[in-house]
Amino acid sequence: IMSRRKLTDTENISFVERLVEACGTSKPAKMARLLDVSYQAAKNYLNGRLPDSNVLKTISERTPYSIHWLVTGEGKKFVENGQNKDRE
Repeated sequence: IMSRRKLTDTENISFVERLVEACGTSKPAKMARLLDVSYQAAKNYLNGRLPDSNVLKTISERTPYSIHWLVTGEGKKFVENGQNKDRE
């Protein structure tokens, strides 16, 4: 039985595709700058490692993408900006 912490190959590829879309790049150096992480950490994410909660929070702050969608591929892709004054 496989550990839940390890993504299956299909989930892994899908996560990387969503991460590249959210960050707008598949280049580790650009991703590292966007997320304020090391080059090696960005390479790890591009190889399918899930970012920790602090990095996921950074992605949510710097992109319009939903973290739930990024991690699972389910639900709304984009989130409404919480500071949007049009909300009632």
